[in-house]
Amino acid sequence: MKTVDLSPLKTNDTEFERLASSVEERFKCEWDDVVHDSYGLYVKQVQERARAIRTIRCKAETLVKEIEGLKVDELIKKAEYLCKEANTV
Repeated sequence: MKTVDLSPLKTNDTEFERLASSVEERFKCEWDDVVHDSYGLYVKQVQERARAIRTIRCKAETLVKEIEGLKVDELIKKAEYLCKEANTV
């Protein structure tokens, strides 16, 4: 069975979270005009995307663990053994 490398996804998640925090910190202040209010919307959208990436990463890690739990390679070997045994009969 292939080994799944989630390190790029983990790196992406970490980097995006760092960037989201940076954007939030940079635009955190009391603004009172329409242009600057749009930055608040931008920050909110960036945070939502960071949460979405985290959710995807967590789900991918869960799927990898579940797939590993299936022990597909062992099942294939057992099936091959049983086929050989059936052929001898």
